[in-house]
Parts: sequence; C-alpha cells; structure tokens
Amino acid sequence: MRENLEMLQRACIGFVLDNFDSGYSGYPYLLEFPFNKIKLDKSYVTDIFQNPRGQLITQSVIHTAHLLHADAIIDGVDSLQMVRWLVNAGCDYGQGCFLGGPMALEELIDFLKEYRIIAENGKSAVEDFWQNGPHLTPHFSPDS
Repeated sequence: MRENLEMLQRACIGFVLDNFDSGYSGYPYLLEFPFNKIKLDKSYVTDIFQNPRGQLITQSVIHTAHLLHADAIIDGVDSLQMVRWLVNAGCDYGQGCFLGGPMALEELIDFLKEYRIIAENGKSAVEDFWQNGPHLTPHFSPDS
C-alpha cells in the first residue's frame, strides 16, 4: 500500500493525516504512510495559553511534521493571539473560526475581494487558495 501512495505522490497527489493523535490517526500512521500534511486536532489548542503541556505537544507535532517533510496544520485557530503563537512556532497552515468559517465559493470570493488578499506567488488569491489552502500569514495589499 505504501508503494501505491508514494506513486500517487509522485503524480502530485498529496495526503493529509487529519485529526492527528485523536482516535485512529496517531504516530503509528506516521511510520506506515507518507503524508504531505499533518493536521493536529483542535483539542490540543483549545486552552493553549492556559496549558503549557498543550503548547509543548503542539510544538512537538509541528516539529515532527517538518522532520517528515510534511506541513503542519493546526485546527481550532480562534484568535489573533493564537495565529501569532502558531506562526512563531513554525506552523504552516491554520484552520478555525478566527480565519473564517465554512463558506460557499461565492462567499469565499467576496471575502478575498473584501480583504484584498494577495498571494505570495503572484497568482490570484482565489487560485492560490484552491491550490495551496489558506496560509496562516496572509498578505494584505498596502491600501487595506
């Protein structure tokens, strides 16, 4: 099975380990399968500023993802303080109500237009969003 997944990766199809370390998606899967992204379950960051152990675990997962040449995604991002902490910790992507809730494509386009989000690579923000997902460090135009 690993060979098939690696073949798919060579064809530019990536894999995400969702809700890492909750239920069935723990460290044994990191030994077995080649993931491109590792998404930490939000239960670890819910009280991150009151729980130093949660901070250590989150930093550890980010570091582990990078050692495995994978991106780290943190679920449950609910404040600017958390965004800043995660960026400082080296997190690659974030998901949560602070960054925006679920929305239809039309709402997403309006959101990106409203905030004039510019992609780092020069592509349109919508094109970059669909190809790469939302980054924790969006760039805003100078007049926003």
